[in-house]
Amino acid sequence: MTSKDQSEKRSSIRFFALGMILSTMIAVTGAVAGLIQPSDLAYRGAFRLPDVSRGSDWTYSGYGMTFYPEGDPAGASDGYPGSIYAVGNDQDQMVAEISIPVPVISASKNLNDLNTATMLQPFTEYLTNDFLFEIPEEWANANTPGLRLVSGRYREGQWSGLGPS
Repeated sequence: MTSKDQSEKRSSIRFFALGMILSTMIAVTGAVAGLIQPSDLAYRGAFRLPDVSRGSDWTYSGYGMTFYPEGDPAGASDGYPGSIYAVGNDQDQMVAEISIPVPVISASKNLNDLNTATMLQPFTEYLTNDFLFEIPEEWANANTPGLRLVSGRYREGQWSGLGPS
């Protein structure tokens, strides 16, 4: 495979990953009570993912992401504060934090028209042992002061929902 072919492949893979990120650029346009309806959403545009950083990349990504409102404190001046934590390649399962640049709607559908997010924290390994959730504050204060997250594995059978073992 030539260098040009590899570059085109990386670009198309990044474009696929960008498609996974597009959902973050759909914003709720009004007060919503209950379920969000299609009429409550507005397309704001798209942006490109940053170049890869240590240990993983964006190929086959889209496994999970979340908005972090306290991330990228300098980003508030562009109207898009916060950041996104996203899982990279599904084989690596590493997480990175990226900025949210001003989204662009490219009339010509040209990737080069889009702003590129910056890597705020490089890909990092994490381990949750299959589930991670917050425990009630009152119980945590009494039994595990300062520790509010629980991690564990399934029990009794293949991927049962019976809780930690």
